[in-house]
Amino acid sequence: MTFLADSISSSPLRYLFAITLVGIALVATLQIPLVSQRTPFAFFFVAVMVASHYGGRNPGLVVIGMSALASDYFVLPPRYSFRLDAINFLEELVFISVALLLVYLISAQRQTERSLRSSEERYRIIAETASDGIVTIDQHSRILFINRALEKIFGYKESEILNQSLTQLMPSYLRDVHRAGIARYVETGKRHLNWNSIEITALHKSGHEFPVELSFGESNKNGERHFTGIIRDITDRKRVERERERFFAVSGDLLVIAGFDGYFKWVSPTWERSLGWTSEELLSQPSLQLVHPDDHEKTIAEAENLSQGKETISFENRYRHKDGSYRWISWRARPYLEEQQVYAAAMDITERRSLEDQLQHSQKLESIGQLAGGVAHDFNNLLTVISGYTELSLGRLAEPEALKRNLGEINRAADRAAALTRQLLAFSRKQVLQPKALDLTETVQNMDKLLRRLIGEDIKLVTRLEADLSKVLADPGQIEQVIMNLALNARDAMPQGGNITIETQNVFLDDAYIRQHMGVTPGPYVMLAVSDTGHGMDAKTLSRIFEPFFTTKEAGKGTGLGLSMVYGIIRQSGGNLWVYSEPGHGTTFKIYLPLAKEQGEQQREIATDSGARVAGETVLIVEDEDAVRNLLLSVLQPEGYTVLAAASGQEALQLCQTYEGSIHLLMTDVVMPGMSGPELVKRLVGKCRKVRVLYMSGYTDNAIVHHGVLDPGIAFLEKPFTPLAALRKVREVLESDAGTP
Repeated sequence: MTFLADSISSSPLRYLFAITLVGIALVATLQIPLVSQRTPFAFFFVAVMVASHYGGRNPGLVVIGMSALASDYFVLPPRYSFRLDAINFLEELVFISVALLLVYLISAQRQTERSLRSSEERYRIIAETASDGIVTIDQHSRILFINRALEKIFGYKESEILNQSLTQLMPSYLRDVHRAGIARYVETGKRHLNWNSIEITALHKSGHEFPVELSFGESNKNGERHFTGIIRDITDRKRVERERERFFAVSGDLLVIAGFDGYFKWVSPTWERSLGWTSEELLSQPSLQLVHPDDHEKTIAEAENLSQGKETISFENRYRHKDGSYRWISWRARPYLEEQQVYAAAMDITERRSLEDQLQHSQKLESIGQLAGGVAHDFNNLLTVISGYTELSLGRLAEPEALKRNLGEINRAADRAAALTRQLLAFSRKQVLQPKALDLTETVQNMDKLLRRLIGEDIKLVTRLEADLSKVLADPGQIEQVIMNLALNARDAMPQGGNITIETQNVFLDDAYIRQHMGVTPGPYVMLAVSDTGHGMDAKTLSRIFEPFFTTKEAGKGTGLGLSMVYGIIRQSGGNLWVYSEPGHGTTFKIYLPLAKEQGEQQREIATDSGARVAGETVLIVEDEDAVRNLLLSVLQPEGYTVLAAASGQEALQLCQTYEGSIHLLMTDVVMPGMSGPELVKRLVGKCRKVRVLYMSGYTDNAIVHHGVLDPGIAFLEKPFTPLAALRKVREVLESDAGTP
């Protein structure tokens, strides 16, 4: 039948076909005995239906017209006279009406069938040429149709998979899940998956599993539900994603895709390493919430430039770390207006800015030193003339006592001015040194009586000196001047009395220390520490203590050159200084001098033996200084310890409440804002009774004890410490009775 309709699809043939049908109806009417006068209508009705079905609407209408004319012949009277009464008219009217209705219905059906055949043909072409696999199943998961792409994806031929269960294309662990899910949907209409797009694991004919992306929809055919799915093999895409993630994991850049709505859309894993926030946390909040309040205005302005299509070449702002601190971030970004997104690469430059600040401070001191040195040399020339001529004049005076006294005062003033120039020269590192192999323990011991007289009876001097101390190469006189200046500085910081602690010790400064202190070379050193229990200093004062003529003393009570001289002598001797101080908790000066050359290698060998053993304990670190806390994390975690970190005592208490495991060791700074280390221990002991405690501080061990902050015998780690020293001390406390609160 379809062949016949296709054969007469051209217009002339369709009308010829219609006329032929009318002729056949007439012949049938003439040859077949009439049962009644209405019998011809039956033949013409058949002609109308056949013409409409195979020829279409217009041929059907032609048949109606011709049939109406022909039917008049059969309703004529026997004498062939025209008799058009009302009954005959109504009969013809009914015939025409019914015929027109048949033409309309048959034409509509014919058009529907054609559209259906056309749709099926289009679907067949799409299915066969699609690069994605297409599969149709019934509600019992029986496969009804697959295309060529699906054969290629799964390795099956159509004959092998048709009428089989869809679960044949799934790993065994997914089959029951699928059966239960489709049964529940058929029964309740509730979907157990997102039909638009899901990623699942598929099973190849060869037996290997591979990832696919699946989306599917539902249709109803003859009262039975059918499901058609589009399956895409995403093996290559997943491989590229894994390669990209691996690359991002080792990349130090902070990569981000951000929207113009102020939210990050995607971030690389380096963000979590730099800021502590997970990618989910970063994506769930407006990025401006993490920006330092002082940087809000310029960050908003830069975002406005990006929204106008302007590229960011260099921009810096501060982002809040999860621990509450801020990190400096340097940005380079390019907007894509058609996507309403910004693609950016950033770098964490916090350490770089810290080193730049140190460099600027060092250059500032260097420039002041050069100026001071030049002034001191010129001033020395003038003093030489003044003092020389004054002494000559004094030698030639016999009687005039008043003039002699005046000249004596001039000479003493010249002596004081000469001492001042020596201090300026010491700061500018231009004085002539006479270095010798020097034992600092012996130097402090030889100065003991002198120092006690200088500091007075209301101040107690305590010395903790290492007996087998390595020797340094330094000028004995200048080192004595350094010790004396630091002792006098400590005395002046304690007008009501207190303690001064002087210590010597062999130490090893490793790469971790070097990264935080510009210009220091790793290796063995001798440490000389001077600590006091005075009023301490704030950060602003600390940043200026080595500047010449800077002093916190009353007018007339200090030149401001004492610490400048100390700085110059130590730097000229190849050493470096480290100062730790907090308001109300005193100050510690630590001087590190390199060893005399023949002792360096021996000390380095000693320092490389860690002797640490790891048992996987949990350590809670409480330290308000970000750099120190991060250093301890990077030291302890690789050694197998489980490490919890807190920036304050309150945060540590919360961690202790929420952490389900046991905490074996608490490492806490002694002096912290809000809650001190000892106070934290008191509050923590009630919750974690078996925890051991290891205190840390920039003050020396002996200075801490004499401050009255800690009791003697408490486990203590002195800052700055090396990773090796930290590991040894942690192991020592965990394996001994030390540190038990």
